[in-house]
Amino acid sequence: MKDFFGKELLVGDTVALLQRSGSSSVYIRKGTVIGFTPNKVKVSFIPQGATFTEETTREPQNLIKE
Repeated sequence: MKDFFGKELLVGDTVALLQRSGSSSVYIRKGTVIGFTPNKVKVSFIPQGATFTEETTREPQNLIKE
């Protein structure tokens, strides 16, 4: 799968993603690719203001590889 700029995504890659918080706040977060589904990328990241790791799935074109 390829990111926003067409770079190939691999497990372990560092990516930037958007995290929505509430109804109007959006944060840019740094995450790590941890796997893939047939159409999406599994990413682990630390949410804004948290000390724990969260996992999410995102469409690859909504990620930017470092």
